[in-house]
Amino acid sequence: MRVLSEIAAEEAAISGRNQEAEGTLWVIVPKWIGTQDIADAVTSFCLEFPKITVSLTLGGMSQRTYDFIERGFDVALQTKDIPDSLVKVKKVASIRYTIVASPAFIAEHGPLTDPRVKPGLFTACA
Repeated sequence: MRVLSEIAAEEAAISGRNQEAEGTLWVIVPKWIGTQDIADAVTSFCLEFPKITVSLTLGGMSQRTYDFIERGFDVALQTKDIPDSLVKVKKVASIRYTIVASPAFIAEHGPLTDPRVKPGLFTACA
């Protein structure tokens, strides 16, 4: 009888472990996003789930949308459209962009009156 009660106690302890998330969550975000509110969000998450450790990597994003999986990350904040369903996607925010230019740039290239940038004039920064 004692053995059965010990087995039942161990099963209860094991099943209790499965109810609370724990471990390391590997997250990668572009550097420019990571410098905004990500630290506050990670802190809030860690307070809500104290058994989860978050490993946050800023930068190092690949041009390939799914590369984060191959590199061992669980979550990636992407700013690109994801064309198919190889990964679960959820839109978490909309980001508005503003194009600004110095007076010298405008003098050389003219004003940017059309939100579509002239091809070859700018290159993306990562």
